[in-house]
Amino acid sequence: MSRLIPNENTWIGLATAAPASPNGPTAAEIAAAVDVTCFTSSINASAQGNAIPTPQLCTLFETSIVGTSSATFSADFYRDDVADAAWEALYRGRKCWFYISRFGGGGAKNEPLAGQTVEVWPVQVTSRTAAPLASNTPQTFTVTCSVPTPPNEDGIVDPSTARVFTAVPDGTIVKKYTFTVTPAAHTDFDFGDGSPVVDSITGTAIHTYTTAGPYTAKATIGTTTPLTKAITVA
Repeated sequence: MSRLIPNENTWIGLATAAPASPNGPTAAEIAAAVDVTCFTSSINASAQGNAIPTPQLCTLFETSIVGTSSATFSADFYRDDVADAAWEALYRGRKCWFYISRFGGGGAKNEPLAGQTVEVWPVQVTSRTAAPLASNTPQTFTVTCSVPTPPNEDGIVDPSTARVFTAVPDGTIVKKYTFTVTPAAHTDFDFGDGSPVVDSITGTAIHTYTTAGPYTAKATIGTTTPLTKAITVA
């Protein structure tokens, strides 16, 4: 057991696209994020819940139940007159994802590697406030964000570097297929027959074709190039 300060230990990445998997980003997604660690002077990313009192007249003990939860996100960054990456990326209204490795990883500059822990914070910038100009003081700005969806404080960098897209025909029902992306990821399935795209969080979808023929199904994960699967429906 040790005591660590964040300096030279923490790594913070900024991504403009959601990770494909809700369980955590892939190693490629981590590598594609902008490293804003050296722009950051402080960051406050925290989730909290509340308890609702449920008193009963039959007892002197006041019970409670779990209520709603919420999260807050704010951070202070430095300006830079050469590469002002943080200021330019974090404009008001910007939707982005912060990857936070509090204890750092085994990669270059403490970047987390496959199988290592990383927090995933989906945010939207509500304000970007430049600090007052003052003598003998570095120029900084403060960002405050909303957190529109639950953060993942226990994410793991996906060890997979590639995913497999399969289409398995049903053994009983003709023209029925099960489509699967492995490892599992949040996927949009286009079955190639003009039917509506299916949004699957689990990376699995079932579809029954109405007409025989050749089709090309597509599985789109985040902003990556779609995976394709050619099938012939009898």
